[in-house]
Amino acid sequence: METRRAPIPAVQSRTNLQVLKRSRAVPKAGDVFVMQLPTGNYLAGRVILANVEPGRSPVPEAHLLYIYREQLAAPQLNYSHLRPDKLLIAPVWTNNVGWANGYFETIDRRELARSDLLQQHCFYRTSTGKYVDEMGGVVSRRTEPCGEWGLVSCSWIDDRISDALVIPRAR
Repeated sequence: METRRAPIPAVQSRTNLQVLKRSRAVPKAGDVFVMQLPTGNYLAGRVILANVEPGRSPVPEAHLLYIYREQLAAPQLNYSHLRPDKLLIAPVWTNNVGWANGYFETIDRRELARSDLLQQHCFYRTSTGKYVDEMGGVVSRRTEPCGEWGLVSCSWIDDRISDALVIPRAR
């Protein structure tokens, strides 16, 4: 006698970020994307490095993102706000899930200029207790903003954005 199992319900993650448009497109360096907050305002982000090869990122095919502090009434950008001195949180490494689940919507792509980047990237690598740059090379000291050398989820990003904007975390 064969027993049938009930289907496992899809897990719905709880975030303050609103679903915009799901995409299977792989992000590319220079992509500009938006996220929508529960207030209806948007935040802009930028893909700094995309699909980084093994050994040069925390995990293969990771993306390095900047997320900027300027809140937008609509997903239309003022590029003067997309500067490294305008970051809301430290740079983060993530994967395609933010786009696949619709939390990140790419709205433009522009070539990255040196002025678009931090002078020195800094990440704390827990496994070694050292600070590293965006390619995993050891740096002599911590510089701000300093992120974590590891892949983070949309929920993790959502929590850090919520903390920075003093919005209660989604549960």
